Amino acid sequence: FIGLVERDIDALAEALLNLGMVPANIDTQALKQDLHDGFSRYYDTPLKELNMGFLFHQIIDIAKKYNITAPLCQKIINKPLWETLCSK
Repeated sequence: FIGLVERDIDALAEALLNLGMVPANIDTQALKQDLHDGFSRYYDTPLKELNMGFLFHQIIDIAKKYNITAPLCQKIINKPLWETLCSK
């Protein structure tokens, strides 16, 4: 999370890897590029102007593409809903 706030996509990707949320055999450079493409457009956007639905879909798309697991998110969002959204 700190990597995202500090606009450090490398730190965000490394955190996902270090926490075991991303399989070790993924293309790390591609993940970093997708994270950058997905989040950099929002860096200077006021919170009230964010399209949360679109942002949520981008997050889910990245999670699906890289088989990202997020146990805490699964519990917060609703495990069956998370599994449905992130299933291949």
